[in-house]
Amino acid sequence: CVGMFMHSTNISCKVGQAVIQLAKARGLRTLNLIRDREGLENTKHDLQTLGADIVWTYDDLKDKEKIAGLKNLPGGKVRCSYNCHDFGPGHDNLFCQEIRLALNCVGGKTTRDMLKLLGSDAHLVSYGAMSKEPLSIPTSYFIFKNLAAHGFWQSRWYKSHSLAERSALMEELVGYMSSGKVRDSSNQRALPPV
Repeated sequence: CVGMFMHSTNISCKVGQAVIQLAKARGLRTLNLIRDREGLENTKHDLQTLGADIVWTYDDLKDKEKIAGLKNLPGGKVRCSYNCHDFGPGHDNLFCQEIRLALNCVGGKTTRDMLKLLGSDAHLVSYGAMSKEPLSIPTSYFIFKNLAAHGFWQSRWYKSHSLAERSALMEELVGYMSSGKVRDSSNQRALPPV
C-alpha cells in the first residue's frame, strides 16, 4: 500500500482535479465522490486518467455492499483483502489504512453521509458549501472517532504563512507541473459542470 487515503467531494471541478493529481504525486490514494449525471462513465474515466483510484457517486454512499467492500464495519478500518475486481485492475491491496482526510466543498447531507467512511482521528476540511445546506455532524463522530473539523480559506492561509513557506509550496507545485505529475486538464474532454 502506498500512503493514506484521501477522500474528496465535487472533484469534477478544477480544484478537485488538482487534488487528484497532487494526491497521486504524493503517493496518496483517493476515493472521489461526484453527482450522478449524464455522461457519468466518461467523467469517471477522465478522473481516473488524472489519477483517481475510485470514483463513486453520492448515491454509492448508501450502497451497503460497496461500503462493506471498503471497510470492516466493526473496527472501521479500510480493508486490504476484498473483491478488488469491483474497482478495476491494479487495485489489489490498495486500501490498507483508514481514511483519515476528507475534503469538502459541498456541505449538507452528502458530506455527512461520507463521514461514515472515515476512520479514527480523521480530519474533515471544508473549503466550500456549494449545496448551500448547513453541515450537521453527529456528535458521535467527535466523541467516538475523535473527528476534527476544519475550515480552509486560502487568503487566511496566505496571511498566516511566511514568504519562505509560500515560496517552498510554489516551488513544489511548479516541480510537479514541470515533471508532468500535475497538468492542466483543459486539454481533456470537458467534464460536465458541477
